[in-house]
Amino acid sequence: MREFLIALSFFTRIPVKLDNVSEDEFFDSMNLMPLVGILIGLLLWLAGWLVWFIGYPAGGAVLMILLYLWFTGGLHLDGVADTGDAVFSARDRDRMFEIMKDSRLGSYGAVSLIMLLLTQFVCFQWMISSYTAALVLVPVIGRTAAVQLVSWSEPAQQGGGLGKGFCAVTKPWLPVLYGILLFAACWAFYDVTVTMAAVFTLFGAMLFIPYFKKTFGGITGDHIGLSIELSQVLFMLLIIMISGIRAYL
Repeated sequence: MREFLIALSFFTRIPVKLDNVSEDEFFDSMNLMPLVGILIGLLLWLAGWLVWFIGYPAGGAVLMILLYLWFTGGLHLDGVADTGDAVFSARDRDRMFEIMKDSRLGSYGAVSLIMLLLTQFVCFQWMISSYTAALVLVPVIGRTAAVQLVSWSEPAQQGGGLGKGFCAVTKPWLPVLYGILLFAACWAFYDVTVTMAAVFTLFGAMLFIPYFKKTFGGITGDHIGLSIELSQVLFMLLIIMISGIRAYL
């Protein structure tokens, strides 16, 4: 319970007062990110249901993005911007790490954020209209993909302490457990479309592992944030695509 509260205090804006949090406890809390995702997902689902009831999906999509950013503090967007600046700079590895550590937002980082938010806007509109209940799973999928990335990757030697600390405490079997539980939940409470989208997203997120290994020599905290945001969007896009394909079959 204490580790969950630590995760809640770090990954959301919920004010949780805890005394004497050790470094080991902090990094161990990473393992509970998907559980924090359930809470975030319930918030998104509630907002989506209210907007669906009112009948204004476009306004609801904006509301959900703002709620998500407020509730999480926009924590993971920094990883999207920093990684976007580094990757699209097309520089060598040392220079990319310098770019990622620069606190200033570059043009590629800004474009990455704009593209992400626009995609979220489109996806949230569609989800509100057609798959409102699946909004609960969006943050869970993203954070399960992050645990998967950390558990099966090595930390980048030139990265900061977050990547190294998280990689040190996660277990290789943990993503398998979360994946099984997620598949069971999808199979029990959702349809084939959502189940297929969840499975394809987690398998697709595995591609981050060799890419970050080749490009950066491992992962950093920024890469963890990027994997969360991109996996969430990928999950929603796959639901849209699979449902469209099934409608024509």
